[in-house]
Amino acid sequence: ATWSANKAMVYYSASGAWTPSDCPPSTDSPPYCSEDWTPSVAGLREWDPSLADIMAERDLLNKFNEDHSSAARFSGSFNREYSGIGIHGFNVWEKNKHCTFVNEKTKLTESGCNGIDSVQKCALRFMTKEAAEYGSGKNGAKWHPSRAFHLLRGEAIAWLYTMILLDSVYMLETALKDSHNTLEKLSIEYEKKLSELQPVNYPSPKKCGSLYHCEQRPICHTDFKPHYGPDHMLLSSIVVGSTNWSYDPAYYSEWSMKYGYLDGKPDYTAKSGDSSQGELHLQIFINNTDFIWLCGHQKDSHKHSIVYVDLNVPLDRNMSEYVPSSTRKLWRQKKYIGFECKAVLGLPRGHHVVSVATNSSHMGHTSHLTHVIRWP
Repeated sequence: ATWSANKAMVYYSASGAWTPSDCPPSTDSPPYCSEDWTPSVAGLREWDPSLADIMAERDLLNKFNEDHSSAARFSGSFNREYSGIGIHGFNVWEKNKHCTFVNEKTKLTESGCNGIDSVQKCALRFMTKEAAEYGSGKNGAKWHPSRAFHLLRGEAIAWLYTMILLDSVYMLETALKDSHNTLEKLSIEYEKKLSELQPVNYPSPKKCGSLYHCEQRPICHTDFKPHYGPDHMLLSSIVVGSTNWSYDPAYYSEWSMKYGYLDGKPDYTAKSGDSSQGELHLQIFINNTDFIWLCGHQKDSHKHSIVYVDLNVPLDRNMSEYVPSSTRKLWRQKKYIGFECKAVLGLPRGHHVVSVATNSSHMGHTSHLTHVIRWP
């Protein structure tokens, strides 16, 4: 995000939710929380909002946000130090004085509720037993939303942004009724107003130092999906020679394609104690920054991995047939970063092969590789 050429907004969504597993089944067919439910299926007219409707929704959102932002639990320093990035979000814990609910014990209407209070357990049409089901047909982790709650959040995001787009359409229509206005003139005017809201100089990153190199854009090789970069940015594109490390390509299943769950995490793995798995060889170019990061998506992915470096490998060599040379070195300049990465330090400028091996002195430990990060 720091290096994006485009302006952006920040959206926060809490990972957890609650599941209405104790609520009765829906009497609707299909259930209101189902992806198959639509207004037309239920015999309802599609909403056709007027300008007054859009303004009412906008004013309601602004009123709640001015009292307490729904993203306050997560946004922290963004709220204090950054302006003009439209911080917003969704979670169920933030209380708001404009939120009202009926207290279950006193049966009195009270204010200052949060999202959990406001749904009144099973009172909302959405909150039926079907909304507690997970797409896999099994119970999901308690901190992870069910399939229906993912749907609810997706629709909430779509609704929020659609309101903004409709507001923009009405604003343009109104402005263009003035014959002195043109699209080009309005574009310049709106861009100027936006620039006034978004300062040019933001605070410096809080975690930089010699290992992060915030002043330069990192180069990340990964096979994670969806992958929108060129093929040479794939992790598999820099793997050379042969390897017996296991590779999970994370194919999209029929279920994933149906529900749009396109988050795939291809992963190279090797387990200590299995000498037949050998090493994983990575072709690396070092320019001005003399280190790279080896990362895995599992905790302690590289806590016990061993690193070798074959320096200055000829560029005209057939890398698909790479075999380590007799002069390669056991690399001892390393630093553990967080729980998932290992920095390989002190690399000279040039074309090298970095090889990762498991450590037989830590039996049972599994090494994972999902990302290789380098800098210009």
